[in-house]
Amino acid sequence: MSIEEKKLLKLKQNDFSDEDSLDSDPLIKHRLQIYKDLLHQGVILVNRDIDDSLVEMLNIQLLFLSNNGEKNIRVLINSYGGDVIAALNAIDLMDSVMMIGPNHKDTGSLITTIGLGAVMSAAFITFMGGGIRLCYEKTSFLEHSIVACFDQYVSTYNLEKTGEWFTKMHERIAAYFALKTKKSKKWWIDIFKHPHDTYFDSKDALKYGIVHKIINPFADIVQSNKRIQAVLESKLKSNVLLPFVLAKPSRKSK
Repeated sequence: MSIEEKKLLKLKQNDFSDEDSLDSDPLIKHRLQIYKDLLHQGVILVNRDIDDSLVEMLNIQLLFLSNNGEKNIRVLINSYGGDVIAALNAIDLMDSVMMIGPNHKDTGSLITTIGLGAVMSAAFITFMGGGIRLCYEKTSFLEHSIVACFDQYVSTYNLEKTGEWFTKMHERIAAYFALKTKKSKKWWIDIFKHPHDTYFDSKDALKYGIVHKIINPFADIVQSNKRIQAVLESKLKSNVLLPFVLAKPSRKSK
């Protein structure tokens, strides 16, 4: 791996531990500063596969913001999945941060997870850790059996025991999802048992309680413009704006 590739990997992993080595590259330094600025605004970006190193940095940033009194933390997620155990690690800490504040004295921080392009597999689990969950109209969700994520652990020697472990893990995750959504534990277990991937678009996600709201910036702008137009028309009808509308700018004589 080249030096440039290592720098980019550190940046994607939100690894700021070796800033001196990044200072020589203006572009990397600029992107690094953006990540840090976002963090100080309570925003964390998850934009690659879910693994131990990413979740370690995610947890560090969550604890940093919580311990510094940040009450509203936003986690932006765009990921095709990864390590299920790492994802469970992330949601355990999210739940803890929301329940317990700094020094165990205050209430915790509210964590909002925001789904961007893809929220799939282990990223889906991570996304469900949010107290409030939002997505965009074009966000795609996917969930499936966790067996597909653990092929490297399965062997003929421990196949039976591994199968039992998968069953228990499915039940635990299904129970967690049932608490967070409008669907039952059995419904989620059926999703895990299904032989194929199950996709949800943003409307499905809203219908099933996977998300609380779909963010639609264009619709919000249109609605805002309609409100402004209605106010202007009302003012014009009542002649409140008439003097301003009819008035012409005066020209100063030279």
